Amino acid sequence: MPPRFDPGPLDVPPPAVFVAAVGPRMTEATAEVADGLILHSFTTARYMREVTQPAIDRGLAVGGRDRNGFEVRASPFVVTAPDGPDRERAITAVREQIAFYASTPSYRPVLDLHGWGELQTDLRELTRQGRWSEMSALIDDDVVDAFAVVAEPDGLAEAIHRHIGGYADRVGLTLPPGSDPDWHADVVRALKKTAVVPSP
Repeated sequence: MPPRFDPGPLDVPPPAVFVAAVGPRMTEATAEVADGLILHSFTTARYMREVTQPAIDRGLAVGGRDRNGFEVRASPFVVTAPDGPDRERAITAVREQIAFYASTPSYRPVLDLHGWGELQTDLRELTRQGRWSEMSALIDDDVVDAFAVVAEPDGLAEAIHRHIGGYADRVGLTLPPGSDPDWHADVVRALKKTAVVPSP
């Protein structure tokens, strides 16, 4: 480094390094050397169970580490609103997000695991043609259910817990704009009550 570089006090522990990963090789490398993994929202419980978790296990083994020293953060797509126009708007927005990510070739393995690989091909073609507004129509309810937590506000925390299982140590929430801050706090409290320690 050049002489002007100042790393700061040397007796302060270095910051934790987290890496976002979807594919098994990147996930394995992350578990081998990083402090934690940021799960992409474009993941499913099945993909986590069958692909991501085994990759984490392999990476930790190569790095000679155990799960207790490695943190997994999840931030699932969330739809929470009472039945009616607000819920329909929220589901439409999530369909659009899922469609955008599903059009990306590097995320196709998540779809392939569920037998939806051709969806990526179709969505990619729509992006090439600039037909963005048509993409969400290809995301059916089964796809939404696999990728998103859809729940009434009072049941959101438990639904997130069911969706993520014991895989994540931390959960990030993207909640509707204008939501009541007290309600956010209630959701966080409920999540803490349902939390479990992930299995190694």
